Amino acid sequence: MDKIQLKLNNLFPWLSIRSKLIIAFVGLSILPIILIGIYGIISNTKSMKATAIQNLGHDLSLIQENTANLMASIERDLMLIRNIYMDNQIREAMIKESYSSEGKDIKLLDDELLTFAETRKIYFQLRIVDNEGNEISRIETNNLHESNRTYSIVPANELRHSPQVYYLLMIKNLSENQIALAPAELLDSNNKLVPVISFAMPLFSKGKKIGILIADVFVKNLFRTLQTYKSLNRDEKVILVGGDGHYLYHSQKKKSWNKLLAGKDKFNLQHDYPENIVNQILSNQNSVITNGSEDMISHEPLFYGYSSVYHTSFEHNLTLPLFLYVAIPKSIIMNPVHSYELTFAGILIVFLMISFGLSLLATRHFTTSIAQLTEGAETITKGNYKYRVEVNTRDEIEKLAEQFNLMAQSLYDHENEIQQYKSHLEEMVSSRTNELFAEKSKLQAILDNVPSAFLLLDKDLKIQTASAAFNGITGYNIEDVKGETCSRIFGNNGFCTDCICHDAISKNKIESCINCKVDEKQQEKYIEHVAIPMRNNGEVIAVLAVITDITKRKQLENVLVKTEKLAATGEIAAFVAHEFRNSLTSIKMILQLLAESIHITRSEKKSVTVALNSTGEMEETVTKLLNYAYPALMNFQSENIDKILNESLSFVQLRFRKSRITVRKEIESSIPSLLLDVAHLKEAIINVLLNAVQSIDEKNNSLESSELANAANEIYISVKKIILKKTLHDYKLESAAGYTNIEDEDRSRYEINLTKGTECIRLQITDTGSGIESNNIARIFDPFFTTKTNGTGLGLPMVKRTVNAHRGIVIVESKQGIGTTFSIFIPLNIDGYTFPEHI
Repeated sequence: MDKIQLKLNNLFPWLSIRSKLIIAFVGLSILPIILIGIYGIISNTKSMKATAIQNLGHDLSLIQENTANLMASIERDLMLIRNIYMDNQIREAMIKESYSSEGKDIKLLDDELLTFAETRKIYFQLRIVDNEGNEISRIETNNLHESNRTYSIVPANELRHSPQVYYLLMIKNLSENQIALAPAELLDSNNKLVPVISFAMPLFSKGKKIGILIADVFVKNLFRTLQTYKSLNRDEKVILVGGDGHYLYHSQKKKSWNKLLAGKDKFNLQHDYPENIVNQILSNQNSVITNGSEDMISHEPLFYGYSSVYHTSFEHNLTLPLFLYVAIPKSIIMNPVHSYELTFAGILIVFLMISFGLSLLATRHFTTSIAQLTEGAETITKGNYKYRVEVNTRDEIEKLAEQFNLMAQSLYDHENEIQQYKSHLEEMVSSRTNELFAEKSKLQAILDNVPSAFLLLDKDLKIQTASAAFNGITGYNIEDVKGETCSRIFGNNGFCTDCICHDAISKNKIESCINCKVDEKQQEKYIEHVAIPMRNNGEVIAVLAVITDITKRKQLENVLVKTEKLAATGEIAAFVAHEFRNSLTSIKMILQLLAESIHITRSEKKSVTVALNSTGEMEETVTKLLNYAYPALMNFQSENIDKILNESLSFVQLRFRKSRITVRKEIESSIPSLLLDVAHLKEAIINVLLNAVQSIDEKNNSLESSELANAANEIYISVKKIILKKTLHDYKLESAAGYTNIEDEDRSRYEINLTKGTECIRLQITDTGSGIESNNIARIFDPFFTTKTNGTGLGLPMVKRTVNAHRGIVIVESKQGIGTTFSIFIPLNIDGYTFPEHI
C-alpha cells in the first residue's frame, strides 16, 4: 500500500491524502474485474467473428453451387440443341448459304426449338444466326408471366437480316464447345426492356465456323437462385456486381435488373466501400474481408470458367466480368459482444460505487482531523486570528492541533500591534487624500465644463490624458487613443494640418492655428489649436493642447459680416429709393400732362406713353427696394397651404400658357391647416414660380427650332407631410434694422434648427429650366444678386425672409442644363415659437 501511495504522490501531486487513499483502494478492488471483463470481451469478439466468417462462407458456397447448377443446365440445353436439332442437312445448307426459311428442314428445326422452349420455360429467345449475322430461326416468348408463358416461331419476314455485331464479337475468339455469356436488355414485342443473360455458342462444321446459337435466359432465374439460400439474418446482403463496380443485384438496394445501367453513380462499390476493399472484391480470388469496412464480406467470382458436366469452358463477357459477395454489418455480428460490454459496464459501475462508498467510510476518520486543520489554516490566512481548532483524536494529530492554536495566538498578538500603527497611518493618508481629491475635483470640474478640450501630451507627443470635451470635438474616446502619438490619430483626417505641438516644443513658446476640415456630412468645421509648452527647470517636458470648435463662431461672424453689409446696403437703398421716388413723381406728372396735351403729334404721344410705362416700372423697382429696406407687417392666420398654392398658380397661369409649360401637382389630402401669413407666403411662391418660368424660357431660347419642339417644359409641384431624416440649419435674413445690435442680443434668435424627426410640411417646386451655376447657388439669397439683365435681385431674398419668418427653411438643388428644385420646409409643431410682427 505504501508503494502504491508513493506512486500516486508522484503521478498526482495535487490530490489530497483522502483522494489518493480512495484511488488506491478502488483501483485494487476493480483491477481484477476489469482484466476478467476485457478477456471476456476479446474472447467473445473472436468467437463472433469466427462464426460470422463460417456462416458467410457457407451462404456464399450454397449460392455459388446453385448458380453453377443453373449454368450447367443451360450449358446442357445448348449442347442438346447443337447436337440433336442441328442435323447435317442444315449444317451443309449453312455452309453453302443455300438454306431457305421456307424449307422443310428449317421448319422442322423451328418446331423442335419451339417444343424445347415450351418445355424449359426459362428462355426469352432462342436464335440461330449465320456467319453474316442473319437470323435463320428465332423462337421467342409471347407472355412474360412465368405461370402462363407461351412461345411462338417468328415468321420468316420478321427475321432480322442485319449483322448481329454484338454476338459476332462475343464468339470471335471462341473455339468449338466454348460458350460466351453477358448480361443484356432486349426489347419484347411491346417495346419494353426485358433483362436477360445472353449465351452465345459458335457452330462449327468440319472445323469451319458456320453460325451462332444464341439463348437469352430470363435474368430472374439467376436472381431467384441468388435469393434462395439467403441466411436467416435479415441484415445479410447478397450482391451481384459487374466488373466496373456497379450493382446488378443488391438484396437491399437493387433487386431488379430493370434499368440495368441506371444509377451507376449511386449503386456501386466505389460509393459504399474504400478503394482497397473494391479491389479485393473485384479480384479473381475467394476470400473473406474483415478489416477496412463496416461490413464483414465474403466474396468470389460468380463463374470460375469450368463446367463439370461436359468439361467445357465458359468465357464471360470480356467487358463485364461478374462477381458475387455476401456481407453483413459488423455491428450486427457484434451485438452479443456489445450486450456483454454493457452488462459488464453496469456491473463495473455498481462495484465501483460500492468500493468508493466503502473507501469513503474507511478514510473519513483519518481525513476529518486534517480537514479541520486545513480549514483553520485557511481561516487564519484570511485574517481571523481568533479561530481555534478542536481535535480530540488522542494521537499525533491532536498534538499538531495544539501547536497550531499556539501559533494562531502569537499571530493574533502581532496583528493587534500592526493594526494600531495602521489605523494611525490611514488617518493621516485619508486626510491628505481628501485634500488632494478636493483640489483635483475642482480642477477637473473646471476643465470638463470648459467647451474647449484640454489634451496633455508628453515630449514625444504621446497622448496622456484629456478633458471631457475631447470626445465631443474629435469624436475619439480618450481610452482608445491614450498612449498613441497625436500625428497617428489626427494627422491623416484633416484635423491637424500643421503640428503646432511640435513647433511649441522646438521653439519653446505658445503656438496656435485654425484648421478647416469637412466632416462626414460634407459640412465645414473650424478647429482652433493652441499648444502651450510645459517646462520644468527650463526644459519642456510636456505640451498642453487646447482644442476649440469655433465653427459656430465662424458662422456667426460670417452672418454678422453679411448682415452689416445688408444693413448698410438697406440704408443706402432706402435713401436712394426715397430720393429717386420724389424725382420720379415729378417726371411722371410732367409726362402725364404732356400726354394729355393736344399740341403734340401721335408719334410724340406714343413716345410719351412709353416713357410713362418706364416710369411705372421704375416705381415698381423703388417699391421693392423700400419694402425690403423697411419692415412689413405680418398677419398670421390658420390656413391650408394647398389653397395658397392654388391661388398662386392662378396668378401666373397666363405666363404658363404663354411659355407652353405643363404643371404637374402631387398634393397629399391629409395636409393640416397651419398658422401662415397668406399674403407674404403667396408672394414667395409666386416669386419661385416666376423664376421657374424665366428659367424654362431661358433654356428654350438657347435651343434650336428642331429641339424646341421636343423640349419638356414642365413644373412639378409636390406638397407632403414628412418626418425629417436629418437636421436642417439656417440663419434668418431679417430686415436691416434687426442687425444693428446683433452682438448685444441673444444670437440664437437668428438661428433656425429643424432637428431630425421633426414633422414638417414640405413644398417642392421643380422646373426643367436652364438650372443655376454651382458657384452661384450660395449667393442666390443675397439681396441685389441677380444674373438677369432686368432683375432686381430682391425676389429670392424675400422668399427666404418669408419662409424664415414661419420658422421654416428653404433649400435649393440645381443642375445646370437639367433644372432646379426649391424645397420649403415648414414645421407642424410651433409650440413655444413667437411669430414676428414684422418681416
